[in-house]
Amino acid sequence: MALREVLVLGVPVIHGAIVVAGMTAEPDPVTGLRWLRLVREPGTGHMAGGSGPVGPPPQSFDVIEVELLRRLPEPPYAENWLVRSGRNPPVVRHLSGRQRIGFLREHIDPAPQQVLQYQERSLCLLQPDWIHGTFRLEPHSGRCAAHLAFRLGRRAYRGSYA
Repeated sequence: MALREVLVLGVPVIHGAIVVAGMTAEPDPVTGLRWLRLVREPGTGHMAGGSGPVGPPPQSFDVIEVELLRRLPEPPYAENWLVRSGRNPPVVRHLSGRQRIGFLREHIDPAPQQVLQYQERSLCLLQPDWIHGTFRLEPHSGRCAAHLAFRLGRRAYRGSYA
């Protein structure tokens, strides 16, 4: 069991639960810093949304402190780490605008093809040549549907998400 600070870089809602992805200060031979996706103990769900007894969920560019219990890699989700259930992790600090810009420029993934083509892992920071998105709120369900497309190098990528 180890306490680690994690810079939150993504907080998507997947199957109704908040999932936190970010980086620690630990070095990684490919990405520079180690990626983590925080997974709760089986049967307890993911990070809780809203506020209340579990606290507010972390936001992008928050630095949170989490207790990492053990790795739970499930290819291509090589970044999964089991964390203790209970309250959402405390925010210890927040990156400012200039800090964000510097961090993002410094940590663009040198091997995004490991994620985009080979699915050896599932998280990366990239700087596309262009990006296009369309978003639609479904009035009857209240769900947001997104269609994203971007070009990286010679290849275009497209995907739909609901």
